[in-house]
Amino acid sequence: MIVRDEAACLERCLASVRDFVDEMVVVDTGSADDTVAIAERCGAVVHPITWPGDFAPARNRALEWVRGAWVLVLDADEVLLPEAIPALRQLMEQPDLLLINLLRREQGASQSPYSSVSRLFRRHPAIHWSQAYHSLVDDSVMALMAQEPHWRIADCPEPALLHDGYRPELLADGRKAQRLRQAMEQELRRKPGDPYACAKLGALEVSDGNAARGLSLLEQGLAQCPAEAVAERYELLLHLAIATAPSQPQRATTLYREALTQPLPARVRLAAFHNLAALLLQQAENAGPSATPSDLSEALELARAATGAAPELAPGWIQLGLIERRCGHLEAAAAAYRRAITCDSSQAGAHQNLGVVSLLMGDIPAAREGFRQAIALLTSQGKTSAAEALRQQASSLVKLEPASPLTGRTVAVTRAEQQLGEARALFEAMGARVVDLPALVIGPPDEWGPLDDALAELEHFHWLILSSANGVEAVQQRLRRRGGDLAHLPGSLNIAAVGRKTARQLEDLGAPADFVPPAYVADSLIEHFPVSAWGLRLLLPRVQSGGRTVLAEAFGEAGARVVEVAAYETRCPEALPSQTLLALERGHLDAITFSSGKTVSHTCQLLQRHFGSDWRQRLDSVAVISIGPQTTARCRQELGRVDAEADPHDLNGLVAACCRALSEQG
Repeated sequence: MIVRDEAACLERCLASVRDFVDEMVVVDTGSADDTVAIAERCGAVVHPITWPGDFAPARNRALEWVRGAWVLVLDADEVLLPEAIPALRQLMEQPDLLLINLLRREQGASQSPYSSVSRLFRRHPAIHWSQAYHSLVDDSVMALMAQEPHWRIADCPEPALLHDGYRPELLADGRKAQRLRQAMEQELRRKPGDPYACAKLGALEVSDGNAARGLSLLEQGLAQCPAEAVAERYELLLHLAIATAPSQPQRATTLYREALTQPLPARVRLAAFHNLAALLLQQAENAGPSATPSDLSEALELARAATGAAPELAPGWIQLGLIERRCGHLEAAAAAYRRAITCDSSQAGAHQNLGVVSLLMGDIPAAREGFRQAIALLTSQGKTSAAEALRQQASSLVKLEPASPLTGRTVAVTRAEQQLGEARALFEAMGARVVDLPALVIGPPDEWGPLDDALAELEHFHWLILSSANGVEAVQQRLRRRGGDLAHLPGSLNIAAVGRKTARQLEDLGAPADFVPPAYVADSLIEHFPVSAWGLRLLLPRVQSGGRTVLAEAFGEAGARVVEVAAYETRCPEALPSQTLLALERGHLDAITFSSGKTVSHTCQLLQRHFGSDWRQRLDSVAVISIGPQTTARCRQELGRVDAEADPHDLNGLVAACCRALSEQG
């Protein structure tokens, strides 16, 4: 890794690879924050260097300190996805494999949600980094394969990396685009007509409104691009099609079709799928009443292919719904919009379109709910004009319900960063403005040995008790490392799950719980356990520190032998997000929600660290909402009060409790 001032995201990145790699080498180019301390605390070896002016020489320096047989290269704003690890391990065992291309999910990227990056390769003295800005090992790999043709390159079929660097708020200042422009201009002076540089700079020029120069660069790059350079060729064809679509739709159609023929993973070609389908849909719309469903057959085929390739992405399902509706397939359109909402419930367009389709099918309650959810989301996203326009349109069609008590209110949600999305979506769907307060950093325990030892002896346990989604994820990860998973446990082993989310996650992994207590708290598990605990051997993976011991104690008193093992740890983050600090400083926060005792304690620590001795005053006018009895007790201990408690003790109950508290405040 090459890093500088990455304290905000480095720990998350290193935690994601801790169980995949044998060593972590971090090259620091002059950090002024806690980057070095965090890296060392996470077990990395840090080498300081002076920034050489580009990533290629910096990464080549880093290669000098690597000792393993394989090299994985990450940026600090990336994480390795655990689902890809088994596939990566299988590929790395192939003796003739030299390089593995990784699918990278681009969070916030509007055009291409996935890219293919050559970041995992065998350590070889002939492999080195080259090219400006987005440095690559590809040129040296191809040269080596020309000399030693027994080597192969493979693509990992599973998305392997998650990248945050293209989120709109991170690109707003234009600095990343300016650095790209400078690097590509320099590269083109050195290598005129270089396809890679023409693709990058040409696309940037078109997006900046410099269409003439952008088109010229893209055409020049395509003319000089060899057929085997499929990644560059695809990018050139894609951006040429985007640039020519407004004035030359037929040529754009041809270019998109050629782009789709490039031998790249379907997820990498999603932009061409989506853009060509949208272009064909627009042409059918322009044709008006004379257009027939057969005119949309290619668009429908493309949209279905896109959702088949990446069923996890909401925009693909929204596009499929639009085309299915245009073809008159209302049930299929509604199903597509529902899938979009399942993928991302914050998509106001999906709710609105589902409302329209439901109305066309005569389902008035579903139409009302779709419109209501869309209006609430638009309001929470600051699109008040669009929300009001939709409210007026929808009111003429169906009778809308009164606005939610959360409409226009600002709510801070305290959870682990990777768990904020679901809570945020629920509050935003009720019209709230959500500020994230990631009060937990979830990572591995200090050592995996006790959990691994217990999992090696699962056939000797009667019950596996999982009390959190974090525990499920940790157990699944360690089982996969052993070549197993939760779906293939010993037949004699039963699973108990505390909480709806824990049970749902087990179902998604093909391992439905044998018992889920009626209330979503540990006490309910003890009270309603379906068999006598006497003589049973129970495995209880749990948080390393700070969790309740009530399960182990109660089952031990009932005659069970309980083995508690650390499956994960939760730590306090370094600082509060700037958006949250701003809301607190300006008194704009209406409510704060807590989902565990640790989120209460960590939030108090963070507030005290930033605001000093008068930190409690920042919450004087803020409603304090707790998810359950133990969290309520911690709120009263640390904050002196709680304004509402969830019932049931889950996220939906938390939203309802927040509604009650703010309704009472008026």
